Amino acid sequence: MRIWKRVGQTAIVGAIGALTVSCAALTSTKIEDLTVRSIKTVNLRDVPQVEWMGKGPRPSLEISRIDLATSVDLWETARRHEYNVAFTVSPCVGKDSPPGAVGYYDGVFWEKQRITSFQLPTPDYVAALKDGTVTYQVYIGIPAQAAPGTFCLQLSGGTMGGATISSNTVPLNP
Repeated sequence: MRIWKRVGQTAIVGAIGALTVSCAALTSTKIEDLTVRSIKTVNLRDVPQVEWMGKGPRPSLEISRIDLATSVDLWETARRHEYNVAFTVSPCVGKDSPPGAVGYYDGVFWEKQRITSFQLPTPDYVAALKDGTVTYQVYIGIPAQAAPGTFCLQLSGGTMGGATISSNTVPLNP
């Protein structure tokens, strides 16, 4: 009798876990108003928020800083749904771009802070949000000889449970 009770409890716990994962997989956030505000050349050495995982000191390397805007509060959305917020830059092909990043660095940032699901927004971020002046940043190595519109950017990410976050695809004009 005890064995069947324990088997029954295990089955119930397993069913609840499967239901939780199934419900998470049904959750998705689609951002439809992503825009590129500007693209600037910066030096990796001057961008301490971007993690450097190479051997030796951080190199002097020119990368592109892309400033983005959306009406969606990415930090609150990440926290509410436990999203990992990332992005994809890939060659533009028609309206949608194929997946596959082209030399990106880390994640999506506001100022010097990475947008994560496990950190509280700073008071400065909350104030900027109220003022409507939030601009997010991503960093990527885009070849200087790339023709305008050659690459497209899309926010992407999600949870290990299968929930997703994505955005409209926007062309980059370096």
